[in-house]
Amino acid sequence: MSCRNIRFFALLLAGIILCGCSGGTYHAEKLFWKAEQRFKQTLGQDKKPSPKELEDLIYAFQEITIRFPVWEKDSQVRMSLASLYLMQGSIDKAEAQYRKVCESYADQPLQCSSALKNLGLIFENQNEWEKAEECYIKIIENFPLTPNGMITCIYLAQKYQDRGEADKAKGAYLAALSLYRKVLENVPDNPQALHAVNMSVPCVIYLEGEQGALVYLKEIQGNFKGTLAAHQALLSAGRVYQYNLKQPENAAELYKLLLKTKTIESLRQQAEEELKKIETVSDDRK
Repeated sequence: MSCRNIRFFALLLAGIILCGCSGGTYHAEKLFWKAEQRFKQTLGQDKKPSPKELEDLIYAFQEITIRFPVWEKDSQVRMSLASLYLMQGSIDKAEAQYRKVCESYADQPLQCSSALKNLGLIFENQNEWEKAEECYIKIIENFPLTPNGMITCIYLAQKYQDRGEADKAKGAYLAALSLYRKVLENVPDNPQALHAVNMSVPCVIYLEGEQGALVYLKEIQGNFKGTLAAHQALLSAGRVYQYNLKQPENAAELYKLLLKTKTIESLRQQAEEELKKIETVSDDRK
């Protein structure tokens, strides 16, 4: 029997022994933490990881899946394992891990939607658009309010647009806009609203043009006064003026108006950065 097979069966035996022990969860956590730290250190290196480094990391995560097959964080372990297989160039093995997450952990929206997204990207890279599209639609249908769900709505619409599928693009943009409106109505003062406003703008521009987008953003400011949604709408409207309509003066007015509000620091910084860009261009023209 080869050394690799001996290691595998030793791990399998250990898993049978430990998975029912009260200390198993603690041991799994410890192994996972160590493996994740090694993974982060490897990613932080200036040089590309060697085949040996990748193989050792893969073995570290495999050990956890074998010894603790029913552990609550098994899906996270498999997502890390899939990432390592991608780095190794083992696409089929990465795909198998993502499929395992989708099949076994549909009750974990963040992990399952991430696995579906990555599967979709793998299929796209292999020029298998129909399979990729199927993954993206599953995310939108099953996990619409996850971060992956929200961004996949606009991503799929833009892919249809790029592919020249006008009817599908229009339908996808309308569906995405409907989702983002729902988020704004439910949680206008939640950070999720920032993303909803941001991602809804290209939808409205596609469907109604830049002027339609400005009307839409003004409605948000009026309907949700004093909220994060209203503040993001000010910033987004400024960007429509600045980048789409090439009207920096109007953009600057909105950025200055945002800076007068009691908004969060990240929006304030973005407004200040956009104002600096406008001022720099203005100075260069003098």
